[in-house]
Amino acid sequence: MATSIDPARRHRSLRALGAIAAVNVGVFIVLRLCAAFAPSLLADLVGYLAFSASDLLDRPWTPVSYMFTQYDELHLILNMLWLAWFWLLMADAGLRARTLTAIYFAGGLAAAAAYAMIAPDGLLLGSSGAVMGVVAAAAVVTPRRRIDLPLMKPVSVALAAGIIIAINLLCMMLDATWSNIAHLAGIAAGAAVASLAGARFGKSYNDRGKPSDGHANDALIDKLRTSGFSSLSPSERSAIINDSRKQQ
Repeated sequence: MATSIDPARRHRSLRALGAIAAVNVGVFIVLRLCAAFAPSLLADLVGYLAFSASDLLDRPWTPVSYMFTQYDELHLILNMLWLAWFWLLMADAGLRARTLTAIYFAGGLAAAAAYAMIAPDGLLLGSSGAVMGVVAAAAVVTPRRRIDLPLMKPVSVALAAGIIIAINLLCMMLDATWSNIAHLAGIAAGAAVASLAGARFGKSYNDRGKPSDGHANDALIDKLRTSGFSSLSPSERSAIINDSRKQQ
């Protein structure tokens, strides 16, 4: 984990992740309780939360609500595990909570838009489009960082993300649904937002999630202010010195 990340910033990222996961889990619990105790309400509630382009004027909140709505427990568990894993990788690379949240929503909204074009009368629900956006973004932000996968040697984030995306798309293609197109849109949107965020702040990231372009990021500056120059590693000191020279 990158040592120069501001603890307060990482805490905000964790809180944002926790809020998104809590809403997903909360909606899942409500749906399961309805199925157990009020099955007649289940279909109405799913229709109230799921996205359908044909009902958009009557339910304008559904492009957001659908990406927090899951009924299958395996679907929920996998999505939340992948979300947490790749979200934390990007948080350790220095991305702010609002950028990570924007990536999640961009993936979900792009998936809804794609689904509206190909299946305007269909129902779309689940956080997979948003989560695949986060997975793809992690491959853009910190592609060469090495991580462990079960039964495999350490691999790069880019390869791990590619494997997860490929498995996800293969499963959806075998189900012969239009949702795989929606998820591709989520992947593209997540990668695009991550690329734009990197371009805006002039950051690229190396294997350890630290800026590799020789510039000091906000977290590094925060560390300098709070702990002093002596707390910085040689590479961090070089980044600070290089930035100060360029500003003269």
